[in-house]
Amino acid sequence: MQKMLNRARLFLVICLLLGWAFLWATSGLITEGIWFHHLGYGDVFVKIMSTRVTVHLIIFVVTFALYFFNLKLALKRTNDSHLEEAFLPPMLQLYREVIINRIPAKGLNILLILIGLGIAAYTTYQLDAGWAIWLQFLYQTPFGIADPVFGLDTGFFVFSLPVLEVLRNIFLSLLLWLLPITATIYVVFNPSQLVGWHSAQLKFSQKHLLVQAGLLLLLIAFDFVLKALRLTLTPNSLFLGAGFTDVYVRLPGYLVSGVLIAILALACFRGFKKWRFKGLVTGVVFTLIVIGLVTVAIPSLVQRLMVEPNQFAKEKIFLEHHITMTQKAYGLTEVEIRQFPAENKISDLTAYQPTIDNIRLWDWRPLQQSYNQLQALSYYYHFNGIDVDRYQIDGQLRQVMLGAREIDFDRFEPHVQTWTNSRLRYTHGYGLVMSPVDEATANGLPHFFIKDIPPAGTHGLTVERPEIYFGELTDSYVITNTKLKEFDYPKGEDNAETVYQGTGGIKLDSYFKKLLFAARFRDYRLLVSGELHNDSEILIHRQIVDRVQRIAPFLRLDDDPYLVLEEGRLYWILDAYTLSGNFPYAGRTPGWGNYIRNSVKVIVDAYNGDVSFYLTDPTDPIALTWQKAFPSLFLDLADMPPGLQAHLRYPVDLFRIQAQIYAKYHMDNPLVFYNDEDAWKIPEERYLAETVSMEPYYTILQLDNVSEPEFVLMLPFIPAKQIANMVGWMAALNDPPNYGKLIVYKFFKDRHVYGPMQIESRIDQDSEISQQLTLWDQRGSSVIRGNLLVIPLDGAILYVEPIFIQSEQSSIPELSRVILVFEDQVVMARTLEEALEQVFGQLPDRTTPAEKAPALSEEIGQNYGQLARQAKSVFEQAVAAQREGDWAAYGDYLKQLENLLNQLSPIASPGEEDTEGSSQSEP
Repeated sequence: MQKMLNRARLFLVICLLLGWAFLWATSGLITEGIWFHHLGYGDVFVKIMSTRVTVHLIIFVVTFALYFFNLKLALKRTNDSHLEEAFLPPMLQLYREVIINRIPAKGLNILLILIGLGIAAYTTYQLDAGWAIWLQFLYQTPFGIADPVFGLDTGFFVFSLPVLEVLRNIFLSLLLWLLPITATIYVVFNPSQLVGWHSAQLKFSQKHLLVQAGLLLLLIAFDFVLKALRLTLTPNSLFLGAGFTDVYVRLPGYLVSGVLIAILALACFRGFKKWRFKGLVTGVVFTLIVIGLVTVAIPSLVQRLMVEPNQFAKEKIFLEHHITMTQKAYGLTEVEIRQFPAENKISDLTAYQPTIDNIRLWDWRPLQQSYNQLQALSYYYHFNGIDVDRYQIDGQLRQVMLGAREIDFDRFEPHVQTWTNSRLRYTHGYGLVMSPVDEATANGLPHFFIKDIPPAGTHGLTVERPEIYFGELTDSYVITNTKLKEFDYPKGEDNAETVYQGTGGIKLDSYFKKLLFAARFRDYRLLVSGELHNDSEILIHRQIVDRVQRIAPFLRLDDDPYLVLEEGRLYWILDAYTLSGNFPYAGRTPGWGNYIRNSVKVIVDAYNGDVSFYLTDPTDPIALTWQKAFPSLFLDLADMPPGLQAHLRYPVDLFRIQAQIYAKYHMDNPLVFYNDEDAWKIPEERYLAETVSMEPYYTILQLDNVSEPEFVLMLPFIPAKQIANMVGWMAALNDPPNYGKLIVYKFFKDRHVYGPMQIESRIDQDSEISQQLTLWDQRGSSVIRGNLLVIPLDGAILYVEPIFIQSEQSSIPELSRVILVFEDQVVMARTLEEALEQVFGQLPDRTTPAEKAPALSEEIGQNYGQLARQAKSVFEQAVAAQREGDWAAYGDYLKQLENLLNQLSPIASPGEEDTEGSSQSEP
């Protein structure tokens, strides 16, 4: 009885251990399914998992069956060949009697099963990350673009060719291992089976191996067909794609090689009836010689003797294919070309007030430092990045910069980084900071539209739901609705607390769920914490890029998610790309392939964590393929709330790639392309003490004398060789209905337009500016030269570069000066308005045309207020100049202050001025 109890206990312990091991291994998969279902994407999870399981199962079964039955057949035939033992040499007879005959048959079967299972498991494991190509193959959408060599739709190369190559690799690998393993079994268990290859009659083992060899040869023949197809994707010395030698020599050579190898395979199969060993050996040697000639020797001779002496004439048609297909692959076929006059005058500066008001003086790097110093407000808050966007402010389109205030838990002291604090207490960031791109205080600090905690907004900007539970720094799970209230934000002596009211959490309403998540995160405290109850919720995958990537791993995400304030709530917008590296003849971009589209916009609610995918390019075949595979995942762009649509941006990553490609492939003429006569490149600029490549930048422009301002992403071009003058610039429009439109403005070749580095050199060569910058550096301050901005304006070009000063005592950069370059004038002033006044002799009028002329009394009051504000601003600037030791500027500001005070005097006493005027006019 006691033995039975002990056995029962042992059995129970084993079951519990096995159950816990199973739960430990599968908890991640189960909780992932729960999470997908909670977000409303349960069918996406099922489709991904079913595809992976189906592909793995098919490959596993085929591999196991191929190995097990072939090896079993070989072993069976060795056991059935006992009649031949009398003819074996004495040593082989002894080997068979002493070793082979004593191995139990059951043990051999188990060994074969283990070999089959091991190879099948390894082959399946190698395919774990390749499930997406099978869905693309099944749901593929034609491109409607034929490749120039074979006439096949481009979709074949993008969707079908990868699957064919994977199948080729799998079965080639399997047969390359199967053949020697089968031969080894014959050698080990009955060596006589492999004796007598020269005889006319083959033994079963020899026929068995010949069949395997024939199948292997058929796969090699098929490989030559795939090599022929891949010629359109293979780079040569001049471009990517098939050239003259490839099409007229190498391609036929591959096909001839495939046919010869297929004939060899048929000869192996024919050996069943009529076997000629010498004939097969002769065929193999002949085939190898021919393959070497037609795929290596002859193509090399043709390339050197025929093509290279007449390269352009031979490659012209293929160069045209390369240029055309590259433009199609990168979405550059609809680029609009316009001429830009680059005149030396601006007729009416005030007509371009929206552009001037939105010139981005703040560089994101100094601004991020300022945000973290001025608006973090507590040491554990951090602004991870600065985003650029546009908002309607007081009825005008204004470009702004903004950042999310998130909790960086690594900033806490080690003793504060407890499980309770990290998982239950400090669960979310709080609010955002927003400032205009063109304004600063008298001390050179940002002027805020939204600041502080709780967020205080101006110009009608309000934040009703400032909590950030899902962001860029939220990389760990948290639990909400516990017995312990969450920290909300710092407030006086005590902290404000809150309870999460959103829908982003998964309820831990059962012990089994707690057990699942405890196993997933290897965290026993989820089971034993007394702070949790049945209404507690766990929020996982809170880092927004990781969150989106888990739902749609087949999309490539942009490096810069950006924050949007809409109707008082915070959202993240992410740009998602569809990519391929198999677009025929198209040039490649390292790390991106040779086909790219920004076909999907993703919206993530910062409070609830809801994720929505919007299809923005219904002409993209790859996006349409994924839409067919996951019909519930993608929404139409029309379904996106209009307020969020107004904040869609053309992504920087895509624009940079397109600009790099266009800089070379704008040359449609193959002769010009071949000689590289008109190649462009992206210019460089000066930042700190380094020379760096110029980055695309957002700005608000009035294009082609259009009064309505456009939010534009732009980048200049300079020649790729020698001179560094500017030859044009590319712009991507961001506002509907022109979103995504690409425009390239070219300068007339008979006009010299300064390039960015030429402007940097002119700034360095200006004695007054150079002296002042050197003086600041010598006083222990760090001079930061911000982004050089090229601003097209009324057919002319302005260059603007902000100067930031950062003292050793303070880590807050201050916007100290603005350098403005126009034609031959280089000026540095405290503000952009002052710089414009020095260059053009006028200050832009910031009043809008829609404003009505005020009544006389109102006008006097407004003039008084305006002059008083100007006097206050000049006084603050004078104080700042005195503090910096800039006595020349200090004297200038005192004179300006005196002038303003003189203007204020008659306005302050208009009655006296009128009386005096009356008395003087009387006779």
